Amino acid sequence: MLLVPALVLALALTGCGQRRQVGRASPEVDGLGVQSWLLRMDAYSGEDGETKQATYVSIVPSTGLAHVVRMPRLSVAEASGDQRALLVDAGHRWVLTDSRPAKADRARGLVRLTALQSGDQAKVVDVGRWTGHPRLHADWASFDPKHPGLLRVVDGRTVWVLNLETSAVKKEGVLPRRPGWIFGGGFNPNTGTAYIEDTGSFDTLPKGNGETDQRAIRRAGGRLLLGDNGRFRGLPSPGCGLVEGFQEGSAKAGRSWAFCVVGRHVQVRALAAGGSAWHDYGKPTGDVLPANADPAFVLPNQLPRQ
Repeated sequence: MLLVPALVLALALTGCGQRRQVGRASPEVDGLGVQSWLLRMDAYSGEDGETKQATYVSIVPSTGLAHVVRMPRLSVAEASGDQRALLVDAGHRWVLTDSRPAKADRARGLVRLTALQSGDQAKVVDVGRWTGHPRLHADWASFDPKHPGLLRVVDGRTVWVLNLETSAVKKEGVLPRRPGWIFGGGFNPNTGTAYIEDTGSFDTLPKGNGETDQRAIRRAGGRLLLGDNGRFRGLPSPGCGLVEGFQEGSAKAGRSWAFCVVGRHVQVRALAAGGSAWHDYGKPTGDVLPANADPAFVLPNQLPRQ
């Protein structure tokens, strides 16, 4: 595991002839623009992309300041699938390598966490000790998407919730048993709730979590925008090849954000609600991105207002 502990200052615009003149999408520089966002990049290696490595880049759009954390390499065959947004603590303090702990850790009831902030150290959570069940297996783990520090761990069909901030722990429940149904590590991306699935269809319990169910991933009062060949569905092109984004509020009333990958740096762009043109927002980062990596998602570090 390699951590890059220092903040990386944004490159100065002077002398960067290929870069656009930086401007603001709106008169004010506030709200999400001055808070930290978390961009995940995935790089694949091997002749057929057998392994992948995630890199998390914390970015403040208004300043271009960035902090980089590189995760251990993971076998693609063993990766858990589409639960990547739930690998991140809602407070952007901790991250899981995968929702399926390594085999040795599962048997010992351990969950390993990597620190996303420079002042924190990696953590190993002994779930058996926390719960008072020393023979517990940490079969699956996932963060709650709304509450910082809440970690869900599934032992067989028993769901535990651990609060990393207060050390509190509770048994959330037991997943039901049905012939032909399994728990395969599925957690709802917007609630964190674990669900079981029918092996003979796309049905799930609770409903709405199957592969054919269309659902947006929501955070901080908005929704993630997933890049598709440099575009977002229903919005003007942000004008960059590799991009992930976020839309505040509703589709009609919310400002949109695009995190454009340009070489090895990131330029944030913003689109006013109902606008037709994107504008550079704040400053670009330095060359902090790994080579040959694709953006997976970007998450704002702001909880919904009460």
